[in-house]
Amino acid sequence: LDGWREGVAARAEGNALLTFAIACGFAAPLLRQLGADGGGFHFRGNSSSGKSTLLVAAGSTWGGDSRGGDHGFGHTWRATANALESLALAHNDTLLCLDEFAQIDAAEAGIAAYALANGEGKARLKADGSLRSVAKWLTLYLSSGEIGLETHMAGGARPGRAAAGQELRLLDISADAGREMGIWEHLAEGETPAARSDAVKSAAKAHYGHAGPAFLERLVADPAAVQLAARLVAAFCADALRPDDTGQVARAARRFAVVAAAGEMAALWGVVPWPAGAAARAIGLVFDRWAENFGRSGDREARSVLKRLRGAIQSEAAMFAPLIDGDTTDDAEPTDAGRDGQARSLKTYGYRWRTGDGVKYLFHESGWEFVLSGVNPADAARMVLKAGFLETDKDRTKKSVKVKRSRQRFYCVSSRILDDE
Repeated sequence: LDGWREGVAARAEGNALLTFAIACGFAAPLLRQLGADGGGFHFRGNSSSGKSTLLVAAGSTWGGDSRGGDHGFGHTWRATANALESLALAHNDTLLCLDEFAQIDAAEAGIAAYALANGEGKARLKADGSLRSVAKWLTLYLSSGEIGLETHMAGGARPGRAAAGQELRLLDISADAGREMGIWEHLAEGETPAARSDAVKSAAKAHYGHAGPAFLERLVADPAAVQLAARLVAAFCADALRPDDTGQVARAARRFAVVAAAGEMAALWGVVPWPAGAAARAIGLVFDRWAENFGRSGDREARSVLKRLRGAIQSEAAMFAPLIDGDTTDDAEPTDAGRDGQARSLKTYGYRWRTGDGVKYLFHESGWEFVLSGVNPADAARMVLKAGFLETDKDRTKKSVKVKRSRQRFYCVSSRILDDE
């Protein structure tokens, strides 16, 4: 344990990401005690940024690889959904580390994010038709990769979009501390980021599997430990959350808070050589970075809807047939996209309507559904209306506009959406 403290934990001083990763190793056994949900954190960064070092250091709290393998206690994402269930069950009540996120099929990435966090495997039948017992677990998992969940799902053979619920189950954290040194913020004089990463990994391979059990022994021996953890969680949330933070941000803050509590308890019990308050401050910094990137005000779904509408208007202007004084200036007509949702069957999204008070974008029903695929059309309309960019008739979500001597109903989006940040 002394070798691990000196070689791994001590090198986290002044480096928030490594402090956070190590504290994650102690947090998983607290989840059940605190009634907290499982979930994950994904370290996203370029090659050689040090993100794999974070997983090796975190995993070394519980185990390692005496053969000196690259991943030590951890595993890779290169697995089927069934295999990931088995890994999660094997790591019940403790930490699971999964490297190389790009190795899981894009179509399964979102499903895996849900399953690992929700803690329940797929229901399966026995040969006689009866239901097998369903695997259940509670774990905290760390992931790393060069791309995040949203990018991975969008780049698959059958592109999909990450739902806010999926992103909240696997919180995306940049593995760039902003000092042009990857995960590192402070180094010893003359030390390079690569040398610091190598030193941490070398120490983790030499001294592993001591810190987690030492923490657990103190946790089960101290009758006041859970109450202490609960107070630390409440204190972190009170300090980290802002009055205008959404419920989504507050939900994520609680997971960060459990990690902060675990880090402070590990310091109190001498498992790590950190001063009191160091873990909470470091993890608060990581939370702030995550929250600013995720968006602290306004629901993630609403921001996504506005972003997709802006993108369609800005980059696909030809998909809107010009409309002046109730008539089109060419023969383009909005047509049904078809239930298969293929772009080739969609001639336009609707019309570009120039009026006295600015340009409006009239989305035909099928164009609206195509641009905002995966979102309920009425829900999306309410989000855009609430943001102030949807012009409607009274008590409706659509606007009646005369087109070629007949009145039609459209989702009417103001061009002011292009100026919105």
